[in-house]
Amino acid sequence: MPSTTSASPPSSPELLESDLLSHLSSTTALEDLHATLLCSLQRMGWTEKIRDLSLQLLRAGRCERFDEVVDAVVALAEGGSHPAAVPDDTTNPDANDADTHNENGSQYLNTLLANINVRIPSAVVEQGVSAIKEMLGDIIVIEDDALENTATNGDGDSRNNTSGNDKP
Repeated sequence: MPSTTSASPPSSPELLESDLLSHLSSTTALEDLHATLLCSLQRMGWTEKIRDLSLQLLRAGRCERFDEVVDAVVALAEGGSHPAAVPDDTTNPDANDADTHNENGSQYLNTLLANINVRIPSAVVEQGVSAIKEMLGDIIVIEDDALENTATNGDGDSRNNTSGNDKP
């Protein structure tokens, strides 16, 4: 009598990934999530900040290609820095661009870079996490929900919540 062995346990990561991909491809959940989060970001003015920052990085000559703009914006949105998005005290040294418009543009960009916060608002992050939990609730069970035991401050940092709401 041949023995049957299972290549992986029923809850293997490969099986879970396969189930998740099949579920997500059979529904409009990701498109709905995208539309909802984009609408929230637009209402909060985040997309306008990104558009303004991108335009100013291109105008000031800090970025020359789209992928450079994306790298700079993503770095700032993640809370980091990027060489193209560091305020400086000098204007563009190109002799053809040394007119008042560029000097004002560089001053505006320096002011913008010193004051801009393009991190994704924590309310939108929380909305996304809730929506993902809801859309995946049909196929997975979250046994230890670590997100219930964390709080997100206004800068998007997650820290353990010690408010006494922890489950025993």
